[in-house]
Amino acid sequence: MEVVSKIATALDITPDLLTKRIVFWKMIETIDYILQTLRDVDVLKAMKLIFLIDYETYKKDGKKLLDLEYWRWHRGPFNKEIYQLEEFFSKEKEHYQPIHCSNYTVLEKKDIQQIEDIIKKFGDMSATELMKHTYTTSPMK
Repeated sequence: MEVVSKIATALDITPDLLTKRIVFWKMIETIDYILQTLRDVDVLKAMKLIFLIDYETYKKDGKKLLDLEYWRWHRGPFNKEIYQLEEFFSKEKEHYQPIHCSNYTVLEKKDIQQIEDIIKKFGDMSATELMKHTYTTSPMK
């Protein structure tokens, strides 16, 4: 956290604003990684996979990868920031297309491994199957 404070001071912005920007870019890189790995990902599937990434990393490390807040919604966990990212990702039919980040500047190697683990475990599930599975997690019960 000391590094964030120093960078924020150098940029003449608040540490909170800098942290929000880092989390935002990390979210974009995470979604892009998912989209480059899987086909036919709509907003519902992306949101459920990101919830599961945060949920599983919290269980493993005591800290969420993206540290987002989720609300229990009739279609599974919901996060408005993820939903609002539509402007960054073009759509073909109802499925997002990757923006193809050439290199990941915020995601670390361990973050990518955690994302890959979730994709391997849940990537073949439909959005509906993911929605049902997320309701079995302790935060959504």
